[in-house]
Amino acid sequence: MKVQDIVPIKTKKLPARKSVTLPILPVDVVAEPEEVFVPIKRKKAVRFSFRSPFFLYSCIALLFIGAVYGLLVYFASAKVYITAKSQTVTLEKEVFTANRDLSAALHFEVMMVNGEEKRDTTFSEMNTKDTKAVGTVVIYNEYSTKPVKLTINTRLADEAGHIYFTDEALNIPGYTLLGKKIIPGSIEVGITASVVGDTYNSEPKDFTLLGFKGKIQYTKIYARSKTAITGGSRGTVYGLSAEEKGVAVSDVTSTLKAKLVKKLQAQVPPGYITYPGSMDFKVDANSGSLTSLTQEGSVTISGTLSATIFKERELEEAVIRSVYNNVSASELSEITIPELASFILTLAPENTTLAKGITKVSFDLSGPATLLWHPNLEILPSQLVGMEKDSLETIFTKDPGIAHARVVFRPPWQSRTPENPEKIKIVSE
Repeated sequence: MKVQDIVPIKTKKLPARKSVTLPILPVDVVAEPEEVFVPIKRKKAVRFSFRSPFFLYSCIALLFIGAVYGLLVYFASAKVYITAKSQTVTLEKEVFTANRDLSAALHFEVMMVNGEEKRDTTFSEMNTKDTKAVGTVVIYNEYSTKPVKLTINTRLADEAGHIYFTDEALNIPGYTLLGKKIIPGSIEVGITASVVGDTYNSEPKDFTLLGFKGKIQYTKIYARSKTAITGGSRGTVYGLSAEEKGVAVSDVTSTLKAKLVKKLQAQVPPGYITYPGSMDFKVDANSGSLTSLTQEGSVTISGTLSATIFKERELEEAVIRSVYNNVSASELSEITIPELASFILTLAPENTTLAKGITKVSFDLSGPATLLWHPNLEILPSQLVGMEKDSLETIFTKDPGIAHARVVFRPPWQSRTPENPEKIKIVSE
């Protein structure tokens, strides 16, 4: 179809609308509230994952806490500080008695040492005098357990046949047995040569008793010199005036006693104790030479020092019992007296002669000392394992030697002691 063939359609024109004016009516206008939109916050759902950082950090924290706790438990310990009991005491002439019997609670022995001291001097007085040699011997008895009597002037002979006489009558104590060993009884006595002159002067030697010749006693009762035999002379001799003699003897005797005290103390057996007050010093009968064949000579003094010795622990226990009458055996074993040697001992009576045959001795002790308890700390850790804090005191009060105890726990919040006794350390304060 061609363009010119299109015929336009004619439309009907509508009449225009009339304009109508409406009256204006009064109207109340009400404003409605404005709507406000409030968004609702919702928690975002957490999705759990083993790979999340939260889980990882939580595990690390728990492992750390567990490791720390485990280490604290493993290294948990207790340190126990113990203060031992002590008591100061003072003895005032407390009397004790000791016996020679080995089974006695307080046993004693007699120790003897001897020696001589020589001092060069000038003899100022000259005399014409015949003198006999003198000395001291010890006579031994291996024949009988009973004493053997000897009269004065009992004859002793040396190997050369020189005869000497005892200066006094005496009783030789009987022998004792130590197991199967015979301990001979013995006694000292002075002897004097049978003739004058220096022929009988000699160094110490052995003697037989002529009165027992041909009898069994001849080899069982014998004598040995304790000192040199001196003083025998014939003709001119030199001596000292009374004043010179007194000074010389006093000086030499004092020096000899001091030496013998040191000698005896050095020979006291381990575990024994002695005191100066238990010592008895005597210058030997016929001791020394106070004369000389020449003007220049020497003064010689010989002597014997005797002393009672006690077993240290026995004496310690005797002192403890004198202070605590009812002390138990277990507590007694814990107590020591460090100053035991500082007591002053006095023999009773003071003039007691300490011969080897003596069987009983009394003495008193005076002076201050400290008694120290030594609780058994070695078994304490095993007694304290796994104990509650409030129960520890019951263990400490069982030992009378514990005066005070305190326990430090590691870590401090522990309420029980470790189960392992090796983790309980005992410290003595």
